[in-house]
Amino acid sequence: MNKLRIVTQEDCASQLRTAIQIALEKIYNNHPGNKRYTWLEKFRLVSQLKKLYRATPKERRGDELIPFHSKTVVSIRKSEQDEENTAEYYLEYKWNGWNSNDAGSSALKYAEFVEGTYQIKTVIPKGTLFDRVGGSDGSYLCPIPCSEQRDVYSVQERAIPYLFEEVHITNEPAYHRYIATCDISRQLLMQKIKEKSKFYSLNAAAINYAEELVQLDIVEGYIAPVKPFGKQGLGGGYQYKMPIPIKHLLLMGVLKEVRAQ
Repeated sequence: MNKLRIVTQEDCASQLRTAIQIALEKIYNNHPGNKRYTWLEKFRLVSQLKKLYRATPKERRGDELIPFHSKTVVSIRKSEQDEENTAEYYLEYKWNGWNSNDAGSSALKYAEFVEGTYQIKTVIPKGTLFDRVGGSDGSYLCPIPCSEQRDVYSVQERAIPYLFEEVHITNEPAYHRYIATCDISRQLLMQKIKEKSKFYSLNAAAINYAEELVQLDIVEGYIAPVKPFGKQGLGGGYQYKMPIPIKHLLLMGVLKEVRAQ
């Protein structure tokens, strides 16, 4: 039987990620799986993560994000091990209408949007600029406002529960900006996925899942407030929910990362 191996420095894009993985593994293994985390346990967890974050030079933090407050955290989860017997540990957050007991409910499909504002985006025009805070495993993007009268969306408008120390969000190490290299539509994405022979490095399970989807739509709308995040969860920004992770869109060539001006 192969021994389970957690993510190591060789697997990680940042020094911080390695430290976080080691800390989360230790806490996870010392906590009964069916017991809820107490407020004190979560307070100690977040305090430890903050120490690791602040002890890591900015250029070595990569895309790692940690909670700004223990009240935003539900628990620690462990992913399924992959072909190399590697497992990852990650935090669950108190997103709108979601916790460890009701995940997967169909009623929560678009809980991240203000009710009544979300709609299907048929085409995203070539040249559209987006940004995102966090790694490319996620599927959410914010359009960058074209008006000179306003800046990119703030942390509060994005309603995200992470610790940020830079005065401007664009100076955060996890901030990324992208541009659409072509008109992005459902039809184009389906075509790109069916051309999977051109990018075998796409996860096979993700490809099969996408091909079986009844629809591969892009959803847009205003970001809903998230009460457990307090003032940092005000919402009100605008976002796109892409049907597949950003990393796949980059691999397909429909998105390209660009530097923030």
